[in-house]
Amino acid sequence: MDVECVRPFHPALTRQAAFLDQERVEQTRIAWGRQFSAMNSLMGSVPGHKFFQAMSDRVLLRKLPGDAYSSTGPNVLTQVFQRFRNSPAIRNWPVHLLPPSVASPLMDPNRNWRQLCRYARYGWGSRGCRMLRAKKWRMDDRNGGTVAVHRFLHLGYGFAVRQRKSLFNLTKEFGSARVNFYLRRPV
Repeated sequence: MDVECVRPFHPALTRQAAFLDQERVEQTRIAWGRQFSAMNSLMGSVPGHKFFQAMSDRVLLRKLPGDAYSSTGPNVLTQVFQRFRNSPAIRNWPVHLLPPSVASPLMDPNRNWRQLCRYARYGWGSRGCRMLRAKKWRMDDRNGGTVAVHRFLHLGYGFAVRQRKSLFNLTKEFGSARVNFYLRRPV
């Protein structure tokens, strides 16, 4: 809903068994104090990939916080990815973390990054600020490999509650014959 396609995905992304988008490194370091953040703005895999089974198990089987960032978004996706890449399953079921320039080349325009950097003195935050300064505060890293652009329409997050449209009944709107729900049940 907040990703604009700028090029066809084929053949660049279709050669991967599974892939995940990655947030701009500078943004991740300044805003979240982490080395990287997997993003669910662009994901894909071959059918039945073990990573996405692990992700759905995590989301469906555990009571997670109610906000989208922590329950189904980048926070939980990054946690599951970190666990999965350290597991033996990664040998047979590789997951490729895309460079940020592929689908998340922008810095979130809703934040004042220069202001945040005034107070970033240590750790990952200051590293992200140094990276932005070295790029002369360039907020757009699109290049020839960019296939989509994440536009930051985060309506599932608490701060965007006023921008949301009213809820609707999916089966009422589209008819139950056209809507299929697939939930993986625990064995």
